[in-house]
This record gives sequence, C-alpha cells and structure tokens, in this order.
Amino acid sequence: MRYRFNGTDRVGLERLSSDGKVVVHHDPTLDRTTNGTGPLSERTWAELSELLVVRDVDGDRQGGGEPLLRFED
Repeated sequence: MRYRFNGTDRVGLERLSSDGKVVVHHDPTLDRTTNGTGPLSERTWAELSELLVVRDVDGDRQGGGEPLLRFED
C-alpha cells in the first residue's frame, strides 16, 4: 500500500470509516489531500470509495488523482 507522490514513496496511515473499514489515509480529515471534506471517520467505505486523493501530504497537486484504499486492498 504505497502511493507515489513527486517521486517519493510514502506509506499512509490507517483510519476507520464509519462502517468499520480500515482505510489507508494520512489525515483524520479528507480536506487537505482528497476531493472530499470533513472527517474520514464520518463516511462509509461506499462514500469514501468515490473520492480521489488529489494532493500529496505536503498539499502539492498531483495528476488526475488516485482512489483511497482499504487496508485489505
């Protein structure tokens, strides 16, 4: 489970969705790195799976975006 941002590998942290799925995501909120808003823990996996990671953890814009991943993926 690695995302590649600007040539650097970064491993995400695991967070729980509202329906108990383990999601690989750096922040407790979605605002800084995805096209979503609010706390990740308040969304179901079905809702989260529709979002894209559009910024790296430094806030720099990345290409077309990558889907969020579950730990089991």
